[in-house]
Amino acid sequence: MGRIIAWHPDQFFDLQGQPPPSSSVRNLTVSNVRGSFERFGQLRGHERVSISEVAFEDFDVRLVDPRLDLGPVTGLVVKDVTVNGAALEPAGTEVTLP
Repeated sequence: MGRIIAWHPDQFFDLQGQPPPSSSVRNLTVSNVRGSFERFGQLRGHERVSISEVAFEDFDVRLVDPRLDLGPVTGLVVKDVTVNGAALEPAGTEVTLP
């Protein structure tokens, strides 16, 4: 069990008063996922992170906690994703399925 995705770049230990560095995630595809997991997971960053062109494709999964916690993502594609027998249709910053 566990999460399908856990991406949140806030793991800095001691920045000694400096702002977090800027970073970007782009052109990420997660596909052909089958099985049972604790939860979908998290895809978000701090205010200096840019996330774009992310695709979730061809999933058929069972989740105990079927939330997908999204930060601002530009160009999110969800194609043929089934969670607990229902189609995943993200809207806003958190997706919860029955």
